[in-house]
Amino acid sequence: MVNGEFHDLFFSIPVITRSLVTSAVGLLSVSMLKIIPNYYLINVWPLTINRFQIWRLATSFLLPPAQNPMEALMDLFALYKYSRVIEEEKFLNVRARYAWYLTFVSTIILGTNYFLGGTHYFRALVIALTYTWAQDNANQQVMFYVLKVKAVFLPAIMLLIQLIVGGKYSFLRAGTGYLAAHLYLFFDSIYPSYGGASRPSFLVDPPAFYYKLFPTPGHPGAPGGDGAGRARGVFSGFSTQGGIKSQNTGSSGASDASATGSSTGFGRFSMSGPFKGKGKRLGE
Repeated sequence: MVNGEFHDLFFSIPVITRSLVTSAVGLLSVSMLKIIPNYYLINVWPLTINRFQIWRLATSFLLPPAQNPMEALMDLFALYKYSRVIEEEKFLNVRARYAWYLTFVSTIILGTNYFLGGTHYFRALVIALTYTWAQDNANQQVMFYVLKVKAVFLPAIMLLIQLIVGGKYSFLRAGTGYLAAHLYLFFDSIYPSYGGASRPSFLVDPPAFYYKLFPTPGHPGAPGGDGAGRARGVFSGFSTQGGIKSQNTGSSGASDASATGSSTGFGRFSMSGPFKGKGKRLGE
């Protein structure tokens, strides 16, 4: 009975989020058990490029930089929480679109950290996910320690904690996730809303081969097909019609809750009320 319930719970998590969290748990386990030294899991550019150790490009995003088990749990929960909501509500479980979003923000994080000397990017990725969720749920209330704040301020507060606890370079490296997510929002929603500018779809929409790499059952699997397009502006913090703020049509209602965490993890905040839900296309 218990095994069946766990199976159902595990496979109810959308595919990409499930893969991210499972990989992060696996990497954290082998790291804490010292099966594989962290040095082989972070990104060291000379080794990544010159010795073709390209796995580092993936593992450096998925290894939580936790110092203790509680901090690790909080980091993993933050990854799960925001990734799941974004995959289900913003991208409506269309795997190619969410995979392309992750590709976009990860590329920006990698490029900017190259100049900052960053070698692991888990916190930057979580900041990016938090920023994207916060823009879609700007007015939702969350608890941060004992303070109730609007969701839109949560990424900045998390960065402030990084500055206080980790110092300037920790702040800057985590801040690359904030920059990456904002650039995605800018090209997806803000830029097209001013002066009738055309939306740069080559930046924010997945290429055709992504629909083959990340097929979604029941989805046409090709740009422009029936159901392939996401309603522009409805699921973003900015409407593409005049730049007016809009609400996420898939977001959940909420009652207040609180959570505690470590001094450096991302688990010291909570979304109010249930955060899991399914987005709906217009007209459904």
